[in-house]
Amino acid sequence: MPRLLYHTKLLALLSCITCGTALSQSQEQAQTLQRGISADSELTTTVDAAQGLKSEFKPLSLLTGDLWERLGKSFEFSELNNPRIEEQLKFLNTGGPELNKKLVKATPFLFHIADQLERAEIPLDIALLPLIESAFNPAALSSEGAAGLWQFIPATANHYDLTVEKHLDQRLDVIASTRAAVRYLNDLNLQFDGDWLLTLAAYNTGPGNVRKALRQAMENGAEPTYWNLKLSTETQNYVPRLIAASKLISNPQKYGLTLPPVPDQKKIQSTDVGRRISLHLVAELTSSAIDELRELNPGLPNERTPIYGPHRLTLPVDVSSRLLDRIKKLEHLPLLDRQTQLEMVRRNISTPLASGSPTSKAKTLAKSRALEKENNDNSDKNKRFETHTVRYGDTLWSLSKTTGIDIDTLRLWNNLADDEPIRQGESLNIAYLTPDSEDAGLMNYRVIPSDSLSTIAEKFHLAISDIRRWNTSVRNEDHIQAGQLLRIPTYPTTPVQHTQ
Repeated sequence: MPRLLYHTKLLALLSCITCGTALSQSQEQAQTLQRGISADSELTTTVDAAQGLKSEFKPLSLLTGDLWERLGKSFEFSELNNPRIEEQLKFLNTGGPELNKKLVKATPFLFHIADQLERAEIPLDIALLPLIESAFNPAALSSEGAAGLWQFIPATANHYDLTVEKHLDQRLDVIASTRAAVRYLNDLNLQFDGDWLLTLAAYNTGPGNVRKALRQAMENGAEPTYWNLKLSTETQNYVPRLIAASKLISNPQKYGLTLPPVPDQKKIQSTDVGRRISLHLVAELTSSAIDELRELNPGLPNERTPIYGPHRLTLPVDVSSRLLDRIKKLEHLPLLDRQTQLEMVRRNISTPLASGSPTSKAKTLAKSRALEKENNDNSDKNKRFETHTVRYGDTLWSLSKTTGIDIDTLRLWNNLADDEPIRQGESLNIAYLTPDSEDAGLMNYRVIPSDSLSTIAEKFHLAISDIRRWNTSVRNEDHIQAGQLLRIPTYPTTPVQHTQ
C-alpha cells in the first residue's frame, strides 16, 4: 500500500485543507487492507482510527539506488498485523545471521524478479516468496520433487512450459522459472478474485485445498477469508511468514536487520548463444569465474547447453555482450586447435575472414601458426597427430564434434576400449593436418551424419566450390557419406556472400 510521507509538520497541516478527500481515500485504503481479514480476528493495522493516516511521521528518505530500499517502500503487506504474523517475525528474526546469508543469495536475481512482478502488476512483496520457498537457492530440490527458486513440481512446470529432462531442467533457470511463476501467480489470483492472501495459500498447498477450506469456513458461518481457513500447519505459517519478511525488509532498523547492498539495476540476462556451448568455454572466452557461471546455470547438469537447444545461458550483463562478441570472432578463426583459437581471441588478432587482401590473409595465417607453435613445443610439420590434453568436461563425444572425427576413430587412434572413458590430464592423439596439405593451408575434416556440402561450407565459411576444388571425390557428386574425409581450406579461396 502506498505510504504517506511528510517532510514537515507544516505539510501535515496543509494536508488538512483537503481533509475530506484524504479521509475518503484513507478509508478506502483501510478497507483494502482489511480484504481477506475476518471481522472477529485479532488483526489490526497501524492506520489511525480518527484520520485514517499513519500516526508516526517519518522524514523523506534520500534515494540511494539500493533495491531493498525501493522494494521496502513499495511493499503492500507490511502494514498487516496478526498474532500469526508476530510469531513468524520472531521466527525469522531469531535467525538474523542465517537470514542475512539467504538475502545475500538473492543479489544476482532480485532485480529481475522484482522487474517481472512489477511488469505484471503483482505486489512486490512477492519478490520475497523465493526466500520462503527456497532460501533464494536456484538449485534447491525438495523431498517432494519440487525444484528451483519457485519450487515447481514437474507437472506444474510442464503446464507452464518449463522443460524438465535429463540435459535441461528449466525449473532451475532463474529467468525461465520466474516467467512461469508470474503466469502461475496471475492464474491463481484470477481464481480467487484478486485476493493475494488466498493466492499465496493456493501457491503453497494447491487451489483445490484452498477452495475446500473456503467452503468449510462458510458452512461454519465464518467469513471466507484466509485468516479463517483451516489449512495444513505449513500453509498456516506460509502466508504469515511472507508478510513477516515484508515487514522486516520494509523496516530493517526496527528489527535490527542489516540488509546486504543490492544495486537497483539489471545484473543478469538470458543470452542465446546460437550454438551448443559449455560453461567452461564461456569461462575461457570471457575470463569469468566458472563457479559463478555454474551458480547462474544450475539447470544444465552437464554444464553445457543441450545438443538440440535451446542454447540459452543466464549470464551477467557484461559477460553476455563480451561472450557474443568473442564467439563471433572464434567462428571466423582458422581451424586450429581450440587453445590457439582462444589465445587469438584474447590477443584480438585479426582473422582471415576479416582481412581484405590476400596479403593480410597470409599474414594473419602466419600469426595463427606462430601462436600454434608457441602453444605446442613439439610442433612438427611431418607429424600426423596433434596431442590434446583432456580437460575437465571433455568427452569423446565433445571432441568428436570439435574435430569432426568419429568416436570409433578416436578410440582406435588412442587404443581405448569401447567402454573406456577418457580422464582429465591424459593425452589423446587428434588428427588435424596431413603432411601433403599443410603447406596449402588445409585441414582434414571427417563428415558426420548430419552433414551436407552446404552445411559444411556454412560451418567453415566457405563456398561449396572451394570444397569441390580440393576434393576430387565430390567434384561431380551432390552427396557425401558419414565418415568420409574431406580436405578443408583454413580460409576461403572464393568470396562468400553472406546474407544479413
